[in-house]
Amino acid sequence: MRKDVFTWTYIVLAVVCLIAGGFMSAMTLAETPDAVAVGVVGAVIYLIVFFAIMRFLPIWRKGSLIWVLVSLYWGAFMVISTVMITELAFSDILKEAGLGRFEASATGAIPEELAKALGVFVILFMARRVWDRPWHGLLAGLSVGMGFEIMENFVYSGGGALYNATSDVQGATEMWILRTGLGFGLHPMCAGLAGFGIASALMLTNKSTVCRFMVGIGGVLGAIAFHGWWNFQWPSSIQLVAVIVDWLALLAVTIVILVKNWSKAKRDKKRPLPSHKEAWDLIPVSDTPYPCLLYTSDAADDSLRV
Repeated sequence: MRKDVFTWTYIVLAVVCLIAGGFMSAMTLAETPDAVAVGVVGAVIYLIVFFAIMRFLPIWRKGSLIWVLVSLYWGAFMVISTVMITELAFSDILKEAGLGRFEASATGAIPEELAKALGVFVILFMARRVWDRPWHGLLAGLSVGMGFEIMENFVYSGGGALYNATSDVQGATEMWILRTGLGFGLHPMCAGLAGFGIASALMLTNKSTVCRFMVGIGGVLGAIAFHGWWNFQWPSSIQLVAVIVDWLALLAVTIVILVKNWSKAKRDKKRPLPSHKEAWDLIPVSDTPYPCLLYTSDAADDSLRV
């Protein structure tokens, strides 16, 4: 049971959040049932594009499909449920502190990115047999973020349907097009940055504990910063420029991470999967204060070590 703590954590949260998230989303879309059909089509298109890109990248390793689906589910239901519950609390805290200008920025960025990061952390331990390299944290984060982006678009399309006076279908479609044209991939890239930082912190042994801790926290804070910048209430004259610069900078960071790890990930795809016992033996859960997958990035044989 001790070794299943992460799996059980996921299962319990999955059931609770499916009920909560499903109920809250149903209430949001109750007045615009036509938006549901549009949302299904939009979600399918997003997933086709997402899988086409992910399967092309060398960070995809044999056995990744099930864990990508698990990650998508976390983003779609667990993160959306967390945000719906906590965003009002964040909003009230900021207003009381006289920081209302940062309300839109913080209430979206902080709870969303923390919930995504928690998902990556839990899933990396669940998927320890398949995902055991820093770039696998990037894949986990991209998947969690895409799940959230699809569900968020799904919910917002209900509001978009009401904005169109003649057609709910047209209104919902316009909302999907608008959010796709302005900000596609924002959530996956933010969560991917956090995921890469978390995985690096867990898996690199040729760095000090302090350094790894800083890398992990830095990845999450970077995701919050990029997301907060996007949501910030800029003056209308520079709003469009500000978000475009933010998106391009985040895209550049994601590309740099991919380029720097491309050749290593490509070589690593040929490595056979460890057994379940080996995967567990390489991850102390409670025997050490800092659980680690112990990957030595500059090892000659690129092997896992204990």
